[in-house]
Amino acid sequence: MEGEGGSEGGAIEEAVVSDGRRLHVYQMDDQRNVENFKRNMRKRRLNAESSNPSKMVLIYTKMLILVTIIAAILTVGSSNANFQKGPQNWNFGFNHTNEPFRHTNPVQDSRRIIVGGSDNWRFGFNYTEWARTNAPFFFNDTLVFKFNPPSDSNAHPHSIYLLPNLWSFLRCDLRWAKRVANTSQGGGEGFEFVLNKWKPYYFACGESNGFHCQSGMKFFVMPLFRWY
Repeated sequence: MEGEGGSEGGAIEEAVVSDGRRLHVYQMDDQRNVENFKRNMRKRRLNAESSNPSKMVLIYTKMLILVTIIAAILTVGSSNANFQKGPQNWNFGFNHTNEPFRHTNPVQDSRRIIVGGSDNWRFGFNYTEWARTNAPFFFNDTLVFKFNPPSDSNAHPHSIYLLPNLWSFLRCDLRWAKRVANTSQGGGEGFEFVLNKWKPYYFACGESNGFHCQSGMKFFVMPLFRWY
């Protein structure tokens, strides 16, 4: 009887230990599930943040662009001789006679501007900074893009794309961009692009799936009307 009691007690103890191990395994499984759930939630949050950019960043960027445009307009206006003479001479081109409306002394001459100056259109150059230091640009100015066509010594040629909006420009997103010059059109006198519309132009190199754009080969201009 004593042996049977001991055997039965041992069986009970073994069953308790087994249940304890099983419970420990269940607890570990629950812990793994919780960690996996937290990891998946973090991934979803990161994906949501990357696919839905902050509205505040976009608003701030647009405000910065607007301030830049206003500053450029004021700079052009302050160079006007009548502007410097005082408010009584600010006629803004209106004539106060019975003659038909016309603006006085419009500037007809347009400029031919080589993008990048002596550096031309190449990899490793900051064209956003170049555009900032060479602004303002004016209506009917011609931008000239000079770059070497593909060859044995030029395995990474360039092109010119127009991006549709500011956000595509900031992200170098070429999915809806329009190619205006291919890799063979920059030789010789270069590819010419006339700023003939009053709108922002977002330029970028479209080669290497946007890598050239991300490396600095992009800039934007907002042509202004120039009068004197």
